[in-house]
Amino acid sequence: MSRRSKTPQLRGNMRKCKLRKLLALYGDVCAWCGRKLDGDVTLDHVLAKHFGGGHDLGNLVLAHRVCNQARESHYRRKENHNG
Repeated sequence: MSRRSKTPQLRGNMRKCKLRKLLALYGDVCAWCGRKLDGDVTLDHVLAKHFGGGHDLGNLVLAHRVCNQARESHYRRKENHNG
């Protein structure tokens, strides 16, 4: 989070209106661990783009970068094991 505002700061070029909508929908907590968003926040797809997930608000959540990466590596291990 920025010291100047209570709004999480995202990397990349995510539009501010989409961020505000996600914050209004889900609050300022990580979708995966449930803790308050602070530090390095990412946009995560509930259904990964690789599996056909889109960029619509119903498929997007905010998450800590470490939570997002842990989830991603879990799916990679599962995919490698099954395929």
